[in-house]
Amino acid sequence: MCLRMLGLAGSMMSMLSGCLSPSLEPLIAVRQNVTVVSSQAPRLIWVLDNSGSMRLPLEPSLPACLAEPACGTSGHLNCSRGCPSRKQVAVDWLSKQASDGTHHSSVTYPKGFTAQAQCRSGDALVSFSSVGALADSWDSQIEGGGTPTAATLDFVVDSIAPNANTDTFVVLMTDGLPNCSPLAPMAVDAEGVAAASKRLVDVYQRLLVVGLGDDVVGSPIDENPGALTAMTIDLPALCETNADCRQGSLCVTDTKTCADRFYYVSKPSQLDAITDRLNGAIAETKACLFTTPARTLRNDSSVEIQVGGELVTNVAYRFEGLDRLRFVGSTCQRLIVDPSLSVNVTVAPD
Repeated sequence: MCLRMLGLAGSMMSMLSGCLSPSLEPLIAVRQNVTVVSSQAPRLIWVLDNSGSMRLPLEPSLPACLAEPACGTSGHLNCSRGCPSRKQVAVDWLSKQASDGTHHSSVTYPKGFTAQAQCRSGDALVSFSSVGALADSWDSQIEGGGTPTAATLDFVVDSIAPNANTDTFVVLMTDGLPNCSPLAPMAVDAEGVAAASKRLVDVYQRLLVVGLGDDVVGSPIDENPGALTAMTIDLPALCETNADCRQGSLCVTDTKTCADRFYYVSKPSQLDAITDRLNGAIAETKACLFTTPARTLRNDSSVEIQVGGELVTNVAYRFEGLDRLRFVGSTCQRLIVDPSLSVNVTVAPD
């Protein structure tokens, strides 16, 4: 016990030192640094619809399309360049996307002449050195077959394991209802697509769907409870508040992501929004995702994080397991603008 009167100054100092040093130990204990590194280059997997209806015009009301109303349909010639098909518009857009700092691969819906052949999944995941090479490959394939969306999304999940050191983005470009139900060939498969997309999102977290043409799930698209709208289908933007999301979207507090829908494209100019969203998501991964090989991250009050020498609160980041740290909102934007900002993570000793 140290609760006693001390008469002499020297004795007092000695006793105080002996009495207080144990209680001071927690205050001077050294915090442990956690090594974090920037994520690896993001992976983009393009799931490309190559069904027969991709030959149809994207904008059938164009004068050139009205002059050849049967073009693109079964038994008729492809449409002219003045009446670009859904696939041609998508190929042209895809060929203009940047390749820097990302890994690209694709799987296309198969071509078949029987219901069974048309409805098997895409069966080859091919890597490309650039998006341009990927677009050329898709362009060279003759359209035909069904729309086995569920089977192809399952194939993607089964083919590529998630990489803890980066994000994997899956971009599905399709023009029609999935028509490969296990219950009946060429029947709409809403439940299968919803289940497959949920499985994919559970694994990769990042899925963006581009619906090409005005008959993707009906018109108007947001009022139709069709197969594609049953999917968890937008590449979520990271956010702190609703102001960080595009107009009309809300910030989901638990996940710190924007609750967007999918992208409906009935004219080429609408693809620009997808370019911006995809480029933004890739930039977020490159600048705002950090990983640690030590697997020591933990979501509690013992963790302190500084960005550029400034302590940030837990609204500025989220932990994804024990080995991933993702900054969001304004803190993420700071890192995008200035990649040289230091990131320091410390934890209190056990």
